[in-house]
Order: sequence, then structure tokens, then C-alpha cells
Amino acid sequence: MRSDIIRRVAAKIFFLPASARRLMALVVLAALAFAPLVMAASIAHAQPADVPADYQTAPLYGPEELDQLLSPIALYPDPLIAQILMSATYPLEVVQADRWLQDPANAALKGTALEAALARQPWAPSVKALVPFPQVLWMMDKNIDWTERLGNAFLAQEADVMDAIQRLRQRAMAAGTLVSTPQQVVVYEDPIIVIRPALATMLYVPVYDPWYVYGPWPYPAYPPYYFLPPPGFYIGTVISGISFQIGIGIIAPLWGWSSFDWHRRRIDIDIRRFNVLNVGRPPVATSIWHHDPYNRRGVPYRDARTRARFAPGVPAQPERRELRGYPPRPTPSARTPSAPAPLRQAPAPRQLQRTPAPAPAPRQLQRTPAPAPAQRQIQRQIQRPAQPSTQPRPQRQIQRPAQQPVQRQIQRPAQPPAQRAPSPAFQSFGPGTNVRQDAARGRASRQTMPQRATPRNAAPDRGKARTPAAGGREERPR
Repeated sequence: MRSDIIRRVAAKIFFLPASARRLMALVVLAALAFAPLVMAASIAHAQPADVPADYQTAPLYGPEELDQLLSPIALYPDPLIAQILMSATYPLEVVQADRWLQDPANAALKGTALEAALARQPWAPSVKALVPFPQVLWMMDKNIDWTERLGNAFLAQEADVMDAIQRLRQRAMAAGTLVSTPQQVVVYEDPIIVIRPALATMLYVPVYDPWYVYGPWPYPAYPPYYFLPPPGFYIGTVISGISFQIGIGIIAPLWGWSSFDWHRRRIDIDIRRFNVLNVGRPPVATSIWHHDPYNRRGVPYRDARTRARFAPGVPAQPERRELRGYPPRPTPSARTPSAPAPLRQAPAPRQLQRTPAPAPAPRQLQRTPAPAPAQRQIQRQIQRPAQPSTQPRPQRQIQRPAQQPVQRQIQRPAQPPAQRAPSPAFQSFGPGTNVRQDAARGRASRQTMPQRATPRNAAPDRGKARTPAAGGREERPR
């Protein structure tokens, strides 16, 4: 059926005039060219242009994540936990305040002196309110990842965060660990649980183990955070699973200007007192606390929804070390380019320079002269050469000088020629060949001398002394 329709349409187009066919081809090409633009316009009409692309898919914290984040502070007094939540939205200023307190001169300030010193700091009022509580600032600074996540959750889901606090308090009350003590008062206003300081001029920071005070934890995949106080802080007696540190006096100008509105799930502020602490910033005109992006100090927001709310038009920036209280790393452009390492050349072949051995000294044969005739004694001194030692001759050790990195040649110092002391007579005949030659020459000399026959029965003249002849030979009697 479709093939018949296509053939009929093609036949009609084929019989059309050439001008009509050209016009139809132009219409088809224009439709194909403008089809993508029409689709893009329809998509843009469906989504407003001022909403970021990932607005609808911005990740939110679930109840298990919020309970995990708020477990270390959910049982704090309401005024203290409100200051912690507001300060967590300014993580860089929290780090700066804690580092400022590490200076012994600043840590020693109290009362009005501390108030005057904080008036010169450009921090948010909530950060200044936490300076009299160094253990709280220390906890937030040392666990900066937790602090930043807590602030991001409070900015994006303020109502959910306050609901999570009430949910954790109800669990602690059901477990029997959240009760009134001399340090704080627990008030149950169904369904709201309020925790207030017991004294108007003193505040005690609780210390507890979330694994115990909340009963069985319902989210094994999201275990609660557990922060111990800094070293040196006293932990008092444990009452129903909660202990308290030493009370800290409240500085009136820094404290008491904020409170929870649990039913509307927001934080209310005293406008006059807030503006006094908010130095260098335009005064606020509403009694509801709002986040100030100026005190964020460039720390990027977690999701596009929060970024569009507090910093519209500002593109997302990657997290940097200096925004988390750490010194920045040097950028590649700031680094000084180093010269390329020289190529290692192949070492030159070793040349062994040997000093030619010195020629051996000529052997000298020294003979003992014959004794004088007056001695009348026959002395035949035949001194045989000393037997060669059976011990092996020590091998000549070649001492090589230390190799230098520039010249790869082993230079051996020239050895002085060996000098032998002259040997005594008939002692240093040298090799056996010379000894045999000397012995043969002596035998031939003796054979050339004339000899006279001596009667066998003739006895030698024993009374006549025999006088040796010249040349060292004796005369035999005739």
C-alpha cells in the first residue's frame, strides 16, 4: 500500500514542470535546516532560562544523612545549637576564628576586652558569638568537612535540619538519657522538645556518646559522628549518659540575640543587637535570619539550587585549599620553569695503563778467595745456595685510585723497579740452567788438569804436611 502511494507521488512530481520541482526541493531543504532550531525552542519554552540546568536534579540530604550530621549537637542547648548552625554556613570564618584563638594573647582576653577585640573583626555575628566557647570552635575547625556539610545542609534544607534535631531529641528522651540537670532544663512542648540553659549567665557544653544516648541506631550505613572535647577540658560527672564541661560565663553583647522558631522552622534574631555585631555590613531590616554570601568568603555552594538563591549569576567554582583554611598550593604558572636535566653521556671505555716491568738486574757471582798458604789448612768452602722457600710468593697487588666522575680511566701509579740486595758467594745462582752451566764448566776445568798415577800400596806420607798449590789446589805426595 505504501509503495503504491510513493510511486504515485513520485510520478506526479516527475511530470511537474522544472520550476515547480525546484521550488519543492527548496521547501524540503528549509524544513530540514530549521528542524533543530524548532526543537531547541520548544525545550527552552518548557524550562525557564533563569533556572540552572541541574536545578531539578540537585541532590538533597536524606533523613539518615541529616541524623548522622546532627547527632553530635542535637542535645546542645537551643541558643548554642542555633549559633553552630548559622556559623557552619561560613566555614572559612570558623577556621579563622579558631586560629585567632590559638594566639595566647587573644585566648587570654575576657569580658569587655574580648568584646572590643571581636568588634574589629569582619566575621559574621554567629562566629563572634562562638569565640567565648573555644572547645566548640576547636571541634568545628578540626572537623571542617563535617562543618561544611552541616552548613550546606542548613542552607539547602533548613526545615529538614530542624526536624532532624527534634527527631533525635525524641529518641534520646525515649531512651531515658535526655532529662533536666543542674546544667540545663529540658522542656517538652508536644511535639517540640526545647533545651535551655539552667542559668541565665552560665552555659555548659554537653559531652555524650551518640551510640548510647539515642538508643539503637537505625541507620547502620550512616553511623553517627562522635567528637571528643579538646585535650585539657574537664568532663564532669555523667548524668544519664550525658556529662558537662566547666560552665562558661556568657558575654551579654555576644549572646542571646537569636532563638529557634520551631513551629515555623526558622531562626529569629534581635535586629538591633545583630546590627551592632555585624560590623561593616548593611543593617538588616527583618527579624528572620538570612545567610549573607559576603561572609561566605568565596567558599563554593554545594548545589545549583543554593547557588542560584544566594549567588545568582556566579558560576560554580572548584573547591580550593585556601577556602578550607589551608595555604594554597602554587599554581603551575607561578612555578619557575626548571632547566631540563642534561642527558647522561655514556662512559668512556676504560683504558688500563700498565707500567712496563723493569729489566732484572744482572746476576753477580761472588767467589770466596782461597786461603793464604801460611795457614796450612785445607779449607774448602762450598756454600750452597739457600733452598727456595716453599711459601708462595706474595702476589703483586695493584692499587687502583678512586674513580673520578669526570675521567673514567683507571690510572695506576708506576711501580719502582724491584732492587735486590747482592747475594753472598755461591748463594744466588738464580735459575737451574745457570747452575748446571756453572757445574759443567767446573767439571771441564778439572778434567783438563794433568794427573799422575799413584801406587795402590804406597801409603801417603802422613808426617809431611801437604802444601796447597797455587790456585787453591793441594799437592799430593809422589
